[in-house]
Amino acid sequence: MLVVSSIAYSVGLGLLSMSTPAVFGPCKDDKKECIGHTQKVLFYIALLLIAVGMAGHMVSLTPFLDLQTEGDEENKEENVTENENGKEKKSRGETKEGYKIFMQIPGLIMVMIVIIAGGIGLPYVKPWKLRFGIPAICSVVATLLFFTGWPYYDRDPPKGSPLTTMVRVFVATAHNISQHIPNHKDLYYEDDTRPTSSLRCLDKAAIKVPEGQQPNKWKVCNVHEVEDTKIGIRMLPMWSTFIVVGIVLSIGNTYYLEQANHMDRKLGKIEVSIPIFLLFYKATSSISATSYSFLIN
Repeated sequence: MLVVSSIAYSVGLGLLSMSTPAVFGPCKDDKKECIGHTQKVLFYIALLLIAVGMAGHMVSLTPFLDLQTEGDEENKEENVTENENGKEKKSRGETKEGYKIFMQIPGLIMVMIVIIAGGIGLPYVKPWKLRFGIPAICSVVATLLFFTGWPYYDRDPPKGSPLTTMVRVFVATAHNISQHIPNHKDLYYEDDTRPTSSLRCLDKAAIKVPEGQQPNKWKVCNVHEVEDTKIGIRMLPMWSTFIVVGIVLSIGNTYYLEQANHMDRKLGKIEVSIPIFLLFYKATSSISATSYSFLIN
């Protein structure tokens, strides 16, 4: 996922730079009449690829970092020490968190330097092809740096997709659709998972086959798989709620920048660039979230 999202993000920024009139436009000025059909196609494709890249990084980067740090932690001994009061405590969790923070510090410093330099310097770059091209080059360099560590990354073996399990349950339910809803004793168990009373129609996927027959995994599922599918279905209302939350957050970001673009941004003789406002916005949001977490704990 990180490979796909990194490539998609880099290609998206490159296409965004190419969508400017100065590259493929009928004229070289950054004006409305210089935007042709080709620029519009490249622009919308670039937005799609950038969205895919950002989404892939958001869901995969933190678990990937955790996996790499866990691989090093497993080689360390689990020391149990005694404090001054004679109480025992495990130092593994503290060591692990400290190691994670230590590994993140260089990356965070580099990210902050790039963000500050970009926020201050990019607004003074007038051509839009360079404004989009410089981030595209930085993204390509970051992707290449990520690939250089490919032989050394720790990898988890694939454990199967829960979506495959859900599809199997639906197929098995459709296969036994004419059957009556079974009793608990007629279900196929592989562990001590007990069936729940909700969505009983899916229990048809776990009807036991007659003795002596080998169960087909696309026709018979166990109770544990059926219950996992029920959990996924019950999560649908929560997923829809988070979609609305994402829409609200995206509107907040764009609305904030749009207002900053129409205000008087001069501080004495210096005109504050819009990315600086975005940095303040992100910093305030982060501080508020941290304060909220501290208060509720």
